[in-house]
Amino acid sequence: MTDDQRRAYSIADNKLSELAEWDTPELQRVLEELRQEEVELPSLGFCEAELEALLTPEEELDWAALDEDLLQGLGKTHVLLLVKVAVDKNDALKEALAERAKAEGIVEKDAAVSAGLVLGRLLGVDQ
Repeated sequence: MTDDQRRAYSIADNKLSELAEWDTPELQRVLEELRQEEVELPSLGFCEAELEALLTPEEELDWAALDEDLLQGLGKTHVLLLVKVAVDKNDALKEALAERAKAEGIVEKDAAVSAGLVLGRLLGVDQ
């Protein structure tokens, strides 16, 4: 691979990470398999709170403790606001959030942070 090809690949690889989305059920399945194989899951880049949210059945989660853990795991700059949307509305909602962020002049690489900023502005909450 030439230097130009390496640089182009590096840029493309970084851009793809911006666009990537998790297949959450598949991620949960693989994480559970890895946990059974005694792989150190935090070594994959997830904080303990994220792992707990992914691997604990929703009805068993201690939401207050999870919020506190997420605050600690994310350096107390953001919390994860769990929302549910209809599967058939997922793509349209993501597109609408991205369009609204652009219209609002919100430039944020992290789609979840961008969505939080859009939601905050729509609800009149300064962020």
